[in-house]
Amino acid sequence: IALPAQQKPQLQDQVPTFSTTSDLVNILCAVRDKKGHLINTLEKADFQILEDGKAQEIKYFNRESSLPLTIGLLIDSSPSQGNLIGIEQQASSEFFSSVLRDKDMAFLISFDSSVDLLQDYTNDRRLLERGLGQVRVGGGGGGMGPVPGQQTGGTHLYDALFLASADKLSSEVGRKTVILVTDGEDQGSKLNPQRAIEAAQKADVVVYAVY
Repeated sequence: IALPAQQKPQLQDQVPTFSTTSDLVNILCAVRDKKGHLINTLEKADFQILEDGKAQEIKYFNRESSLPLTIGLLIDSSPSQGNLIGIEQQASSEFFSSVLRDKDMAFLISFDSSVDLLQDYTNDRRLLERGLGQVRVGGGGGGMGPVPGQQTGGTHLYDALFLASADKLSSEVGRKTVILVTDGEDQGSKLNPQRAIEAAQKADVVVYAVY
């Protein structure tokens, strides 16, 4: 039996709606003394955060050196780096050996006229070494590129940073960092630097550039 229109249940009124807002923003930092040594004894009272000149309350404060670390190593393989690829590979290998712990994870990307994922998340240094061995000038070493068909020439630095932050690191928890091994010159990226920086900030990624 069909109910009259005025007697039909209003299902949309029976579905609860929830909404929430959050004003918390993560601020990650590393503090060094005048000689470049890390300082790890500071407390919340030693910090002050300003926004538009106004002091902001620090609700939570933690020293997070023991949390798992997720590392994205991005290597510039453009022709301008041709004479330095071997040095980059050696330095990257030594970096993984000295930094990567048992509970940490890392992935490896090379970028030139394309952006290529040479090694996905792993803690296996042998796999990372194999990925480093695939770095080739202007070729990416045949890895799986996150930007299919992007072959328009140049050094897609901003695209690589965006993809590492938005596609790889945004869903990870704990401490996250991108290490950029590059001369810093971008040529041909589809995205501008503001988009790349915004993606890193949204993913709570700390970016270190190595010239």
